[in-house]
Amino acid sequence: MNPPAPIALAYMADPMCSWCWGFSPVIEQLRADYADQLPFDVVMGGLRAGAVKPLTAGQRRIILHHWSEIAAYTGAAFATEHALPDGFVYDTEPACRAVVVARQMNSELALPMLKTLHAAFYAEGRDVTRQDVLVELAAEAGLNAGPFEQAFDSEQARQAARSDFARAAEAGVTGYPSLCVTREGHSFPLITGYQPLAQARQMIDRVLDKFG
Repeated sequence: MNPPAPIALAYMADPMCSWCWGFSPVIEQLRADYADQLPFDVVMGGLRAGAVKPLTAGQRRIILHHWSEIAAYTGAAFATEHALPDGFVYDTEPACRAVVVARQMNSELALPMLKTLHAAFYAEGRDVTRQDVLVELAAEAGLNAGPFEQAFDSEQARQAARSDFARAAEAGVTGYPSLCVTREGHSFPLITGYQPLAQARQMIDRVLDKFG
């Protein structure tokens, strides 16, 4: 009998996804718990990549109400007083591209970069759609700002981000956060949406029992 095919985990998320921010402590713990058993990758989903229209007042109210619900459920910090100012375009492509570039520069910094962007946007109210802000945050996450900015502002980085978006779509991911299992070159969602740590561990353990 052939040995079981190796499996890996792919965390598919978006830096401007509020549920992903709430899930941040869970995914960090999962990565630590299974570091010796499962390879781990960070993939950007492009939640609102390419948005061009500013949020309306009604959309802002809906989003901020959603944030308050997530804060109550997960304990994540949200600074809402000055969030999403007039004229704000909720384009997640630049922030996704920043994580992709961080991953290319140092794969170990992809998840820390994602967390840095989450905290900056949600807890600190910083505009992570702006390149200058993203360069500052890359330095805070441990990356060299000069090479990061050069790589970020390139067609290669834009294409790499689009490749991430395509990978998430091909895996059948329809919401974030999602944790996918990759086996024999194919990915399928294992966890879609926020899950508490204990339940997430149970789901991963079942996959390990079957394929690990």
